[in-house]
Amino acid sequence: PGRRIITFGFSPEAEVRAGCRASADEETRMAFTRALRLAGGARTPELLPSLLEQATPALELEVARAMARQPMAAYVPHLIQMLDSRQLRNIARTALVELGAPALDALRAALQDGGLPRRLRAHVPRSISRFDSPAATDLLIDWLEQEADGRVRFKVIRGLGQLRAHMGDPQRLARVAAAVRGNLGQALHYMSLRLDLMRGRTREPAFDTPGGRLLLAALADKEAYAIDRAVRLIGLRHSGDTILNIRQALA
Repeated sequence: PGRRIITFGFSPEAEVRAGCRASADEETRMAFTRALRLAGGARTPELLPSLLEQATPALELEVARAMARQPMAAYVPHLIQMLDSRQLRNIARTALVELGAPALDALRAALQDGGLPRRLRAHVPRSISRFDSPAATDLLIDWLEQEADGRVRFKVIRGLGQLRAHMGDPQRLARVAAAVRGNLGQALHYMSLRLDLMRGRTREPAFDTPGGRLLLAALADKEAYAIDRAVRLIGLRHSGDTILNIRQALA
């Protein structure tokens, strides 16, 4: 009693905030990230995202591990951004699946967000397939019917390939069959254009040019991709080891 405690202005809260900022050195930020992963605390949802600002790949990995140790809804936007990184992707997917329905809804919104980089959107379908549920299956079938970007659409089909266990529903099979017909129709369309151009080269020398040959190659490529998508979709009705036989039959 009667003693005065002199603090010299020291504040643990302020020190922690300062140590997590981008202006702090790498070693300090790494130490706080590991501490948050091991000990957690009420401030963790606020501090972990701040550690991603101007983070090195090594620090990003530590933050991802910390978020995955105790996933929270506040981390979902950051986990979705991590899908663009090869070293973080599987960790982020595991955390998203553990969060369940809110994370699945956020992934649906990410697919619909045309402002997201194409490279990031292309990793969303496989992330959705990791939920391994009827809801995830329906989400990908919905998006297969809407997606205009060929690369993302291909990733949607690959994602559905991981969900064969949920493809027995007649309505789902009917929608997939419609997508098969659509892709085979595209293949025939590109084949028709390619054959017309090949015939035209014998009648019109102007078609037999580097540009004409490049156009032929592009049409053949589009035709092959459309057939590949159709084969993968047909394969959803069967076990994975029958796809090669289906592809050979179509060829």
